[in-house]
Amino acid sequence: MDGDGRRLAEVVKGTHRRLRKRCRQGEDEAEVWKDHIQHEDVLRTYASAMHSLATNHWESTQQINTSRVTWVNDAIIQYYQKGEMTRVTQKELRKLTHLGLETECDASDGCLQKEHGKLQLLDVGSCYNPFSVYEHYEVTAIDLYPAQPSVKQCDFLGVELTEEATPLKNEGKNYNENGERKSSLEAPETASESPKSDVDKARSSPEKEQKSTPNSKSDKKIDTDLQTSENVTSNSKSESDVKEKECEEMNKKSESNESNRIRYLRRGFFDVVVFCLLLEYIPSPKQRFHCCEKAYNLLKPNGLLCIITPDSKHQNANVHLYKLWKITLGFLGFSRVKYEKLTHFHGMVFRKGLCKRAWELDADRELSNIKNTNVKSRFETISYDKIKHEMYIPQDFQELSDSDEELPEKCLKLS
Repeated sequence: MDGDGRRLAEVVKGTHRRLRKRCRQGEDEAEVWKDHIQHEDVLRTYASAMHSLATNHWESTQQINTSRVTWVNDAIIQYYQKGEMTRVTQKELRKLTHLGLETECDASDGCLQKEHGKLQLLDVGSCYNPFSVYEHYEVTAIDLYPAQPSVKQCDFLGVELTEEATPLKNEGKNYNENGERKSSLEAPETASESPKSDVDKARSSPEKEQKSTPNSKSDKKIDTDLQTSENVTSNSKSESDVKEKECEEMNKKSESNESNRIRYLRRGFFDVVVFCLLLEYIPSPKQRFHCCEKAYNLLKPNGLLCIITPDSKHQNANVHLYKLWKITLGFLGFSRVKYEKLTHFHGMVFRKGLCKRAWELDADRELSNIKNTNVKSRFETISYDKIKHEMYIPQDFQELSDSDEELPEKCLKLS
């Protein structure tokens, strides 16, 4: 990694570090995030750094068999097109029969099989929409500060979920089923005409003016005054035209920004949700959990949550945390169907089960067992009572003065 790459990496790591530090020092996590997303200059710098790293540094050094995008795509294909979904579904149905539980969806809803067609994929924190190259996806790519027009602006932590294709009765006609605002086809209403000025009134009522000026000398004076007034009016109109044009340009820009913004996402609409290097950006354990909870609500039954988290250390260095992820997501109703530690990242695929209660029971049992496991000293501060609602990353256990490792030099070889 050259000097420019290291500089860009520090922009990314520094942003993550500052957000986590504020939360760990006692600031309200919601206010920290709210403050962060209001600083457009910070978002722009971060997005530019990530885009440059991904397109100019990672792709130039990556190996195709360790590409994060390739890994996620292969896992999705294996699941949906090569029989993995059928296998795990049948296994879960046997499990439910044994436990005396029932599915929370009906086969007629299509949750037990995937019809042929494109998969609805939500790429959160997408930056430059890398999954758009695959024809078998209908991609909804979102980011706080999109680097490309195909990526929609959206704060995933704050986005509202809607049950229907249209979010609000009054605004539904302006949004499509994914919550994207449709482009307006009608011109905005024009403002009513301004009241006529005194000069305009005088010009529109010459006879009345003549009656009020009985001699020719006065007539000449009025003509001179009118001519002067016409010049003033002409200048005023010119300035007014300039201001009107500026307003029109601002309105067009505002409309363009609004059309590229997603305010609502539809529950149970997506086949796949992707978190690629996302959870490291989210500053607190509770907010990471909320992201995963939101992903669960957005997925169809049998849908996949694919998580890529960077880690260039050996496989067992942080394995305890990722076991806890499996437990935490189990309480949400996810089961893990794939896990792999590659050289520079952990790849995980979680499936939204057909009966949440079944996976809650598994998670509760696994949590009881893991409490008695010997762990590294730096993980001893974990409060297992909070595991149901919090997700930890290795950086949570570093000293505030430590250098973060969410994007170490070796990891920068990822795409």
